[in-house]
Amino acid sequence: MTTEINFVPQGRARAAAPRRHRENGVAGDCDRSRQSGAGPSLWRVALALLFVIAAHAHSARADTTPRPGAADPRVRTVAFRHNDVVAIEGRYGFLTMIELSEDERIENVAIGDSLAWQVVPSRSAHMLFLKPVEQNAATNLAVVTNRRTYAFALSARAPTRGRNGAPTRDGVYRVVFRYPEEEARQAELAAARARMEAIARDREATAIATAAATPTDWNMDYRQRGDRGARPKAALDDGRFTYFQFAAQAEIPAIFAIEEDGAETLVNYLVKGPYVVIERLAPAWRLRAGDDAARIDNRRWRRDPSPGVITPPSPVRVRDEAAPAQRATSPTHPTPFGASQAAAPSRTRLPATTGTRR
Repeated sequence: MTTEINFVPQGRARAAAPRRHRENGVAGDCDRSRQSGAGPSLWRVALALLFVIAAHAHSARADTTPRPGAADPRVRTVAFRHNDVVAIEGRYGFLTMIELSEDERIENVAIGDSLAWQVVPSRSAHMLFLKPVEQNAATNLAVVTNRRTYAFALSARAPTRGRNGAPTRDGVYRVVFRYPEEEARQAELAAARARMEAIARDREATAIATAAATPTDWNMDYRQRGDRGARPKAALDDGRFTYFQFAAQAEIPAIFAIEEDGAETLVNYLVKGPYVVIERLAPAWRLRAGDDAARIDNRRWRRDPSPGVITPPSPVRVRDEAAPAQRATSPTHPTPFGASQAAAPSRTRLPATTGTRR
């Protein structure tokens, strides 16, 4: 036995349907589906699915609009996202400047309607100037740089004017791109670099402080004289390298090693924590800062000391600087502070160094 479950007779359904639907047989399809037992609930589900799909498509097509700035609404910012389309609404008679990252260089620019818009890149190649010149100036713009690709939806309208005829502040004069992902990455790198530098400084300071607490490993028997503006706070060596410590924020003077024959050699140095490190030893040192000069004598100096071996203290005779006639002329004694250096340039030599030096 066959049971009919038609809710509406077929003839009435066709008569009630719009003409374009009757021509396409929509009403007949509805009747056939009802006869097959599909029921109205299936149609409700289908309509709900179509609504969800349409809403998703609308949201996917939504353009990104730059946000007005706090100081001036005509200057706007927008966060860069690779798959976003940025909407720019221009004003006839006014230009809009698009500002990209300073490390980008524009390589290609393409616009859908080149008659309706003027597009000019800056000489720095990281800015773009846009100006609508015709009515109905709706089009799109693509910009390719050495790092990113940008998509814009362009439109334009007449500027809104106030009572005095001047344009209001609703136009867009400047659009500045921000890069949240790049900013976060740079912040992480800076934080990691700061942590590593702090750890290195702590280790260096701890190592030097620990070593300085054991006088058998460090030579601190240095004698200073001369102008205070060129003197270090401390002078010491570890049998291989010489260390000078200066006051915080003090300018580091030029440092010369005084050789056994009295010649002065300009030396390079490294800055490690609070210390200036010179990768050698010398009988004495000359420090010059502007018009100030000082001499630092190594009272435990010996020729070619073995690594890690500190010789016993030995007296160092320093002649009176106020009596030039009594200055020592023996090449085995360092040149006194303030002595003539007329012959020094011919003997001055720069040591071979590696790494970062000053």
